[in-house]
Amino acid sequence: MIPAAFLALVFSLDRPVTLEGSAPLTAGEATPQVKDFDALYFEGEKANLLRKGQEPDLRSSHISRLVELNAREAIPVLASLLEDPKEEVRRTAAQFLATLGDKRGLDMQLRCASNPCAANPACESGQLVALRLLGNSDRQEFAVPIAEQVQGAYQRSLKNKKFLPTTSDRAYIRNGVIALARMG
Repeated sequence: MIPAAFLALVFSLDRPVTLEGSAPLTAGEATPQVKDFDALYFEGEKANLLRKGQEPDLRSSHISRLVELNAREAIPVLASLLEDPKEEVRRTAAQFLATLGDKRGLDMQLRCASNPCAANPACESGQLVALRLLGNSDRQEFAVPIAEQVQGAYQRSLKNKKFLPTTSDRAYIRNGVIALARMG
C-alpha cells in the first residue's frame, strides 16, 4: 500500500513549492543540480587511453571503459584514435564509433568489410565484426558494397557447379546476408 503522504507529494509537484521563509519555487527550480560522479573516472580513463607508451591491448581495454562511462563525450576521443599508430587501437576505436552510429567508424567498417585479408585471422574476424556493425547501422548506403562482397565470396565458392566455400567465404556469406537482412 502506498502511504498517503507520498501520494500527496507526487500529486503536488505541479504546484509551486514554498520553503519556509522564502518565495514560491516551481518543481524545476527546487530540483538540485545532478553531479556527474563519473567525470573524474572518465578523465582518468581518457588519460590512460591517450598515454602512448602502453601496450595496444591495454589501451584498447580503456576504450570500452571510456564508452561505458560517457559514450557521448567519448566520441571525439575515439575519433582522434582513428589516426593512432597501433592497428588494434584504431580498429577498436572504429568499432565503438560504429556502434555509436558515428559515420567515421562506419566508413572504417565498410573499408574493413570490403578489403579481403590474405591469411590474417585477426583481419578476418575484424571483417565479420564489421559486417555485423554495418548491418546494425540500418543505413542503406552500405547494402550495395556488402552485397557485392557477398556475391564475390559466393562466386569464389562455386567450383564445377558445386558450392564448395572455404571457411572464410562461408563465414563472410553468412554474416553478409545477415547484415543485409538487418538493413531491410
